[in-house]
Amino acid sequence: RNVINEMYARDISRKIRSSLYAKMKNGEFIGNFPPYGYRKENHRLMLDEESSQIVREIYEEILNGKSLADISIILNNKRVLCPLDYRLQKLGKDINNTKWTAQSIRKIVKNPVYIGRLVQGKTRKPSFKSKKSHLVNIDKLIIYEDAHPPIVAKDVFEIANRVISIRSTSQKRSALSGIITCGHCGKVLRISRQKTLVCENNCLEGARISEDYVLTNINELLVKHKINYLFEDMSLVNKLKSFKTITISFDKQAEIMGFFRQ
Repeated sequence: RNVINEMYARDISRKIRSSLYAKMKNGEFIGNFPPYGYRKENHRLMLDEESSQIVREIYEEILNGKSLADISIILNNKRVLCPLDYRLQKLGKDINNTKWTAQSIRKIVKNPVYIGRLVQGKTRKPSFKSKKSHLVNIDKLIIYEDAHPPIVAKDVFEIANRVISIRSTSQKRSALSGIITCGHCGKVLRISRQKTLVCENNCLEGARISEDYVLTNINELLVKHKINYLFEDMSLVNKLKSFKTITISFDKQAEIMGFFRQ
């Protein structure tokens, strides 16, 4: 009986997967929730007038020279609902009052769905028994051009992505990037736009410390250890990566208690 049941489950799984594959090849949207700017109608994406206008404004602001962070501030000041809250509102549920961020703006700018291109089949389960999915190779993605009405033109999409790519690569890399971690939870500390170190886990309840202050204290330690490098020199960063991890701890006043851990 167990063998028969497993064969039946495998057969049903194969039929469902085959049906979904056929729909994706036909340009039908099989996701549960449509992307921001669209609504789902008969397995097709249709323009949502209210949110699609916000998407157009985002691309226009990029072309006008605004940064991702600037655009998120503009949308938050206008009290525009973020994609998650907008979906919850449409479903008649309570919103979370989530703010727009530079990362949420980046996801919209880089998503090819806004030029009518539907990219599906990004994940796949090894078998019907597995609960985990894994990413598939790029050459196995199911891409359908002109699957739905575009929100922006292709040339606008390409220019906007080129702009944010140039800005990302041209930004000065911090000497602390990748080698400094939180002394409380071990997560990497990221460098904010205000040049402060922030735990990715937010486990320190909003504690902040100046990057310049950390650099000053580390330079003092380097002098004690007689390491004859300037910390701003990236060659020193490579040297530190080879034998030390910098761990920074904070107390409630965000005072630094830094040390080198072997």
